[in-house]
This record gives sequence, structure tokens and C-alpha cells, in this order.
Amino acid sequence: PYHNLKESDFNNSNFSNEKQYNNKNNFINNEKYIQPYLINNNTFQNKKDINNTKLTLYNEYNKTNNIGDFRNFNHEHEKTNNRLIEINKSFLQITYISQIKKDTLNTVDTIYGVNDNESVLWFFYKPLYSSEYILKILDKLNILFHRTDKTKLNKDRDMVLDDAIQTNNSCNDKKQELINQIDNIHNPLYNFYNNPPMDDNSYTTSKTNFVNCLKNGFEKIKNKPNDIISYEEKVYKENCKNSIQLKNLPQNNSEFCKNVMYLNSSREKNWEVPKDKEIIPFIDFLIKELEQNNNLKTLVPKLEFIKKQFEDIKNKHDKYIKMCKEKEVFVKKCTNTTIDNKNCDKNFNEIKKIAESYSILDYNYTIIENLESIYITYKYSLLYFFKSLGKLLINKVDSDGNIIEQDDIYNFNLVKPQSTFKSLETEFHKIFENSWNFYKNKQNLDKSKDIMKNTISLILPLMDKFKGLNDSMLKLKNDAVLEKFLIINQIKQKLNKSTYDERKEGFKTSLGLAKTWETKKSEILTKLNEENEETVQLEKEIRDLFKKYLDVVAEKKYVEDLKLKLREIIKDIHSKKEYIKKTVDLKNEIEKDIVYIDELAKQPPYKTTEYIEKKNTIYNTIKSDIEQIYIGNIDQLYNEVSSVVQENTIDNIENKTELETLKSKI
Repeated sequence: PYHNLKESDFNNSNFSNEKQYNNKNNFINNEKYIQPYLINNNTFQNKKDINNTKLTLYNEYNKTNNIGDFRNFNHEHEKTNNRLIEINKSFLQITYISQIKKDTLNTVDTIYGVNDNESVLWFFYKPLYSSEYILKILDKLNILFHRTDKTKLNKDRDMVLDDAIQTNNSCNDKKQELINQIDNIHNPLYNFYNNPPMDDNSYTTSKTNFVNCLKNGFEKIKNKPNDIISYEEKVYKENCKNSIQLKNLPQNNSEFCKNVMYLNSSREKNWEVPKDKEIIPFIDFLIKELEQNNNLKTLVPKLEFIKKQFEDIKNKHDKYIKMCKEKEVFVKKCTNTTIDNKNCDKNFNEIKKIAESYSILDYNYTIIENLESIYITYKYSLLYFFKSLGKLLINKVDSDGNIIEQDDIYNFNLVKPQSTFKSLETEFHKIFENSWNFYKNKQNLDKSKDIMKNTISLILPLMDKFKGLNDSMLKLKNDAVLEKFLIINQIKQKLNKSTYDERKEGFKTSLGLAKTWETKKSEILTKLNEENEETVQLEKEIRDLFKKYLDVVAEKKYVEDLKLKLREIIKDIHSKKEYIKKTVDLKNEIEKDIVYIDELAKQPPYKTTEYIEKKNTIYNTIKSDIEQIYIGNIDQLYNEVSSVVQENTIDNIENKTELETLKSKI
């Protein structure tokens, strides 16, 4: 879990004395990179701009340690993990968990769900840490006076560290998957509707995969730290009898202890985790409140998991603090062996025991520091979770985990009634040849024909009412959007508190504000729907009046056109009447002559066969000629023509039905 060991200064009595982080509230010291927990909502109000903007941030905290040398393990090799992450997503996806110091997970003991029996890496780090302290002690005792020995030890140590770096790096993908799973749980918007229901399986699988990856990797190199200790023992035994410093060392154990005690760093004892007695009760408070809220109860499983994480950190923190205190007592007692240059074997075993004690302290304190770091990350993540509830009280979430700020009021369609009114205005102008506002002037209206005036008089108040409803709906919508904005700001202020008691009170108040808004929103939506429905009815009434007026105008035109047509027909009929009369007269005259001829044919001298035959031929010829003039009963035709009305008869007829009846007769 530590890197930069190559740069360790073994003569630095402040070895590992620096804090793991300088400021618990400063995740990223370089101000030029965006710190997600400092982002406020106003920064990203335009989601379109968010999606087209690349944000950069470090995926780890700055490293300020010096066993930071040991503790910040990966040095140059892990610079690849310090690369900037380019994010082209909504700011809601930039969570605190993405800021977690990744190497805090390399000890695996810090991970929720990793129990004592899973602390699988101690077999490697114990001899590794021990070899460092043995090397320090040998250096203080001036045992390493051969350059070749020191060079070999440094080289061997560098090789082990490189192997450890490679092992850690080989598991980076699995570590990132674990972080992603934690991130999903801490993100209130991810799978907001809890469908499918949240369980620990994905987290447990990713945790197990990561732990097993490290375990299997370190199993392959576990003997290398012990090989270094074996060589240190060989060097010690070969040189201890010739060490001037050992010869001059006072012959009592207390003086020896003084020479080695300061090799261990003094540790930060002002831990945050034990002091925080409020965070778990605060989570319990949120769980209780959300269980009673139908819109937010889906977040309860996430909070229950987060609570377990905090409980796990607290329990492990207490456990490792206790272990460190016990080991510190043991170290301070030092040994009961008198250090001299006559018993090198025994002396090395004592040195090894002290080094192992120091290594246990270092390893455990590292876990504590990592727990502190993770705790701070989770603490701010919880605060982000909490503040997100403010928006979730008012807004909904889509299936992709984005807050939908446009609610039913915002999306209420005013375009249709507005476009409908515009259409009615256009149609009015087309029908009545002026705008409806023109006819609101009484003088202009009075100049219109009666039928037009009457219709417009009925339409004008309906148009006025329609326009009033459109204005009312627009005002309702704008007022509602503003009111929602103000309530969201109120909630934001209520939740933006520094103490847990204030946050609890603020959340209760926010629940009330959200409930008030829901009631108000429902009332506004009801009003909008009612007024919109009124516009639908008004449109129908206005269009019915349009149609009625147009029907009257159309009928009037039809009547006038039909009159004109009938006049022409009557005029034409009357012009042909005299011709028909002459034909009838001719027909009557011929028939009369035929009767006369028939009578003559009955008397001698005309009563001859030849005469009768000629008479019949002449008769048939005349009859055929008459039929060519008019087929049918010409007398009946004349009577019908004589019965047709005069032109002036239709002048006073205004009824369409009467005219059509007359037309059918004509």
C-alpha cells in the first residue's frame, strides 16, 4: 500500500512523521482542478452545456507522506493512476467516491466486508516493514560499513518494491470496479427507483475479486522480504563483532532502547473517527424519515449499506487503535537482553523482534490513517447524498439517473391554446375582412350588415375570454416555476447547515416545504387543465359561430344564384312559347284537314281504292314530319310552358327550399 520507498531517508528521525493528509477538508490541494464537493448547482444549470464541457479532476488525493515513501507505494509507476480523468458527463456523476484515495484500499483491511480472516496481505508486509527497521538499526549501529552490502540490500529492496508495485497495478481494474460499485451505492441518483432491488452481490463480488487478485499476486513474491531479512542477518553476524559502535554501546538494555526507539515515528493521535458520535444516528434519522416518504423510500437500502460502512470503519478503527496501544507498550519495554558484541545471534533476534513490533505498529497505523481517509471521503459523500435529497424532494429522476427539473407544470403545453387562438384570429380576419380588435370599436361594428354584426357581437366576448384564459395560464405557469425555484432555494438553505442537529431540523422543514409544493403544484395543474379545457370549448363555440355565419352567407349566395338561373330559364321558356303555339296551331289545322279528307273519302266520287291509298301515304308523311318537330304530346308541352311562372314571381322568394321546389317544376 505504500510507495516511494526508494527515496526513504533512513537517517531522518522524522521518518513517517508527516500526516497522511494536510487538511481533512481539502481533497485536492491544487485549486486549478475542480473539487466536486465545492460544486454548487448554479454552476451547472444548463445541462446542455454540461454535456459539451469536459471537466478535469484528480482521481486521488495529493500525497504528502514520507513513509509516504513506504505508504505512498507506487511512485513513478503509479503516475499512470494520477492521470487526469476527462469527464464528459453530468456533474451529478462526479461523486466523492470518485475522489477516494485509491491506495487506501490496497491494505484491503480498510474495505467494508473484509473480516479479520481476510487480512491476507500481512504475510507480505510484516517482513517487508521489518526489513526496513532492521536496516535502519543496522545503519545506526554502523554495521553496514561495506558498500557492497548496502548496495545489495538497496537493490533487493527496490526489486521487491517494484514487484509490489506491479502486483498492485495488475489489480487496478478490479479495484476500479470495486470503487464503481461503492460509487453506485453512494450516488442517490443511480438506480433511484431500486429496480432491480439493490443487493450486496455486485459489491461483494467486486470486493472478493479485488482481494483475491492482491492475495494471489503477493503470494508469488511473499518470500522476497524474508530473503532480505536473511541477508541482513548474515551481514549483521559477519560484522557485529567488529562494530565500533557496538563496542562503545553501554552495556544495558535501556540505553540500547534509547538508540532505537526514536526510529519509529510519532503518530497523529487526534483521530476523527472516534470523535464522531453523530454520523450513524444521523443516518438512522434519514432512514426513518425516508421510510415514510413514498418518493424517497427507494434510497433506504443505500443508506443502510452506507451505515454499515461507517460502523465497519468505527469498529476497525477501535480495533487497530487498541492493537497499536498494546504494541506500543510492548515496544517501550524494549528487551531484557544486554546488547554486546559477544552474542550476535541473540542480538539479531532481539533486533528482529523490535523491528517486527515496529512493523506491526506501522502497518496498523497505516490502516488507521487509511480508515480516516476513507471515513472523510464517505462523510462528504454522505453530505452530498443528504443535499441531493433536497432536489429529490421536489424533482423526479429519469432512468439514466439524471434529475428531471422540468415537471408537469413546466411541460404543460401552452403552445396549443396559443396557436389555436392565433388560428382563430386569422380565420376571423379572413371571414370578416378585419381583425377582431377592429370590431371591438362600436362604430366599426355598426357599419356592418345585420347578419354580420349579430355574429361578430356573439364572437367578440368569446375571443376576449379565450385571450384572457391564455394570459391566465401563462401567468400561472410562470408563477409556479418561480415558486418552485424559491422553494428549492429554501430547501437548499435549510439543508446547508454545519451541525447534524441543524441538518435534521432542516430536513424536517424541507419535507414540509416539499409537501406544501406538491399541494400547490396539484392545485396549479388542476387550474391549468380546467382553463385549457375552457379554451377547447371556446374554440368549438367560436368555430360553430363561424360555420353558422358562413352557412348563412353561402345559402344567401346560393339563393341569389338560383334566382338568376331561374330567371334565365323562365325567360328562355317564354321566348319559345310562341313557336310552340304556332306548331300546335299547325298541328290542329292539319288534323282538321285530315278529318275533312277522311270524310270526303267516304263519299263518291272519292271513294276509290287508289285515292284512299294516296290519302294514307300523305297522312303518314305529315304525321312523321310533325313528330320530327316535337316527339311526344306537343299539346301537353304547350300547357306546361304556359303554366311556368313569370320572372317577377321569384323576386320575393328568399327560401331556399321554395326555390328548389320551383326549380324542380321548371
